[in-house]
Amino acid sequence: MAPTVMLLVGVGAAAGAFVSGVSGFAYGLVALSLWSWQVEPALLAPMVVFGSLIAQLLSLRSLGHRLDWRAAVPLVVGGAAGVPIGVALLEHVDLPAFQVVIGLILMAYALTAMFAAGRMQALGGGRKIDGVIGFAGGILGGLAGLNGSLPALWATLCGWSKERQRSIFLAYNTAIAVLALMFLGAAGKLGPETVPMFAVILPATVLPAWLGTRIYRGLNSDGFRRTVLTLLLISGVVQLLTALS
Repeated sequence: MAPTVMLLVGVGAAAGAFVSGVSGFAYGLVALSLWSWQVEPALLAPMVVFGSLIAQLLSLRSLGHRLDWRAAVPLVVGGAAGVPIGVALLEHVDLPAFQVVIGLILMAYALTAMFAAGRMQALGGGRKIDGVIGFAGGILGGLAGLNGSLPALWATLCGWSKERQRSIFLAYNTAIAVLALMFLGAAGKLGPETVPMFAVILPATVLPAWLGTRIYRGLNSDGFRRTVLTLLLISGVVQLLTALS
C-alpha cells in the first residue's frame, strides 16, 4: 500500500472515529468522504464496518453506557434482513456512482437534520416503522458500512433525546457491524488485501474514538451537533464534485 494511501486511510479512520465517539454513529459517513477518493469500492465496506465496530466497542467501554437492547430489537431485526442484500450489491458498484450516492446521503442527512429536527415527532413511534428503517440501514451497512445514517436521521427527525439515541444506536450499530463482517467474510470480501487496511485503521481509531467519548460527556451537544452536520455537508459537496469532475 502506497504511503499516501496509508496516510489517507489513517486520517479517514481517525476522523470517523472521533465523530463516532461524539455522536455514536457516522464513522462511515466521515471516513468514506476521504477513503472513496483512492480506495476501490470493494474494500470500502470491509474497512468501514471494521473501523465502525472498533469505534463502537471503544465507546461502550469508555462510556459504560447502558444499552437499550429492547428498544433496538426492531432496528436490529430489520437490519439483519438488509445486510445480505447490501453485501450482494457490492458486485454492481462503480466508484463514480458510489461517490455520488455517498455525497447525496451526506448532504441529505446534514440538511434534513439541520432544518427539520423535531418536526416529525408525531411519526416517531412504532416498532414496524423502526424495523423498516433498520432494514434500509442494514442494506447500506452491507454495501458500505453506513447502517447508522438512516436510523440516525429518523431519530433526529423524531426528536429523540441524545441519551436515547446513544443507548439504542450503540446497540444497533454494534450488532449490525458484527453481522456485516460475518456476511462479508462469507462472501469472500475479507481477503488478504483488507489486512493492511485493517492494520492502519485499528491504531488510528483508538485514540480519536476515546477522545470523542470524552467530548460527548463534556461539551454542549447542540453546538457540537451543528458543527458535525456542517462538516458532513461539506464532505458531501466535495464527494459530488469529485465524482462529477
